[in-house]
Amino acid sequence: MIKKLNIEQGSFEFALPLSFLPQYNKHEVMLGINEKIDISLVPKYSFQYGFDVISSKKITFISSPEGTKTVATAKGYRIEMPLCDKIPRRELKFFYRTEDMLFP
Repeated sequence: MIKKLNIEQGSFEFALPLSFLPQYNKHEVMLGINEKIDISLVPKYSFQYGFDVISSKKITFISSPEGTKTVATAKGYRIEMPLCDKIPRRELKFFYRTEDMLFP
């Protein structure tokens, strides 16, 4: 997925709403009378993601959700969430600021 970010004097924000992620907890396994739950029918929740933050200007600040790993690259930063089985509680928000933010 590629998403353009809004620019406000060198400050950027990207938010991924929870509605974009699968909502397995809202689905129920349909059972007949006297049937036991077959665990194999219940979907297991797991996901991972990665973002590349690329900027022509020097990045002076970067913020990402808890549990992510942020690594500097030649053109910016790489933000990665390893395979996780916990459902996020709020939308995933990423912020970064370039050196342009320091000037009016």
